Amino acid sequence: MDSLYFIPGACSKAVHILCRELDLEIELKRVRKSDKTELLTVNPLGLVPVWVESAGTVVREVSTILQYICQREEDARFFDTQNTRHKYQVMERLGFVATELHKTFVPFFAHRGQHKQETLDIFKDDLLKKLQYIDGLLSSYPFFAGQTYSIADMYLIVVLDWCQYIDLNLSVYEHINKWMTLIKSRSAFIEATTIENDMRTSSK
Repeated sequence: MDSLYFIPGACSKAVHILCRELDLEIELKRVRKSDKTELLTVNPLGLVPVWVESAGTVVREVSTILQYICQREEDARFFDTQNTRHKYQVMERLGFVATELHKTFVPFFAHRGQHKQETLDIFKDDLLKKLQYIDGLLSSYPFFAGQTYSIADMYLIVVLDWCQYIDLNLSVYEHINKWMTLIKSRSAFIEATTIENDMRTSSK
C-alpha cells in the first residue's frame, strides 16, 4: 500500500484531499515534530509531505506529488494528463502557491518568536497583496485555475486555512470567501479534515 507522510493541517493535507477525491487506499503516516526519525529515512530535509509507493518509489514536494498521482492514475479530472492550456494554468497556480504564498507563512510558524513585530508586519503586508491578487482571480473564475476544480484548489485551500492562526481576517475578500465555502463543502475536504483533526487531538 502507498504511504503518505504528513503532519495534520500542514501542506501535506492537499495530498490527503486528492487521495480522498480519487478514493485511493493509502497508509497515513503521521509525523510528529518531536520525532522525525522515520521521516528522515525518506526525506533527509525532514519535511512533509513524502509519498512512498509500495514498489519503493519516493516522491517529495506538494506540487510534484499532486501532479504525479494524477498522472499515475491517468485521471484528468483534477489535472490534465495531456499537454493542454489548462494543464499549464494549473501548474502556474501550483507554482504561485508554493513559492509566493506558502513561503510567506514561514516566519509566522517555523521561526515563531524570533522576529520582531515590525518584521512580521512586513510579511503580513506582503501576504495581503497576494490575497488581493487571488481574490481578483476568483472574481473571474469559479476555481483557482479557471472553470474546473483542480489540484491547485486543493493546495490553495490548505494554505489559506492557515490565516486563522495568524489572526488574518479573510471575510473582507468576497470572492475568496465564496470559493472557500464551495471547496470546504466537498466530501473529500471534509473527510481529510475530520481525520487529521481527530489525529491531532487524540494523540499529540
